[in-house]
Amino acid sequence: MLRSCEGLLIACVAVVWQILLGRTNEELSMLKSTYYYIFNKDLTWLMRSELRGDYREIILLALERLQVTYDPEIHTYEKAKADAVKLYGAGEGRWGTDETTFARILFSSPREHLVLVNDIYKKKYVSDLEEAVCSEFSGYAAEALVFYADGALTCVILPPLAVRLALEPDAAIADHFERVMKGLGTDEKGLSAAVIRYHWMQPRVERLYEKLYGRSLEERIRTDTDANYGDLLVTMLHIPTEAGDGDGCSSNSSSSSGKEPESAS
Repeated sequence: MLRSCEGLLIACVAVVWQILLGRTNEELSMLKSTYYYIFNKDLTWLMRSELRGDYREIILLALERLQVTYDPEIHTYEKAKADAVKLYGAGEGRWGTDETTFARILFSSPREHLVLVNDIYKKKYVSDLEEAVCSEFSGYAAEALVFYADGALTCVILPPLAVRLALEPDAAIADHFERVMKGLGTDEKGLSAAVIRYHWMQPRVERLYEKLYGRSLEERIRTDTDANYGDLLVTMLHIPTEAGDGDGCSSNSSSSSGKEPESAS
């Protein structure tokens, strides 16, 4: 799917953040090295050459593998307070947005730390991180960051989803499934990417999806796709995995087995 991004195909540009954001460092390393192994091209170089503006900066930062493991001795209340102040200073507290500083703090914050940063930010500056993203970013950049980061509120410009992935992953993914099937015409690239990436979280996500939207995710997929495509997606959704009901998106300790191609960058 990333292969077809060459040439700035809009439908594919929109799905890039859905594939890349919220990955563990190990997953990003595997994705980058496998892409190079198959296509003999560096994924970071591809994103730098094909994307533009704030969105490009966010995707390039995501590819830097900034994720760190939560450490209560490092991720203290004082650090959370300092990060909240830095986020405000990079966004709502200045004329113009320091996109790099803002996104770097989000991507390098473990979930437990980001929850505390969000709470402090809201108490100190009234708005929460999702609202800050919506006011300071636009287009795919806003959509990507809101997906990565909180989501009790709805972004006026784009549906919420990077703040949310860090703070409430199950709800973010359930909402994401609904979003790619909502309205006139299903986003088939987005739906395929979501099923492939999140199928191992299916038991938790499907329970929450049915609670939120009143019908099963399987039924929703079958209703919004043709028979063969729907059958394929539902089969993929229910493929057994070792992850089972596991945590997934916010995990900082997952590792992969087997020999990988040498990392390209």
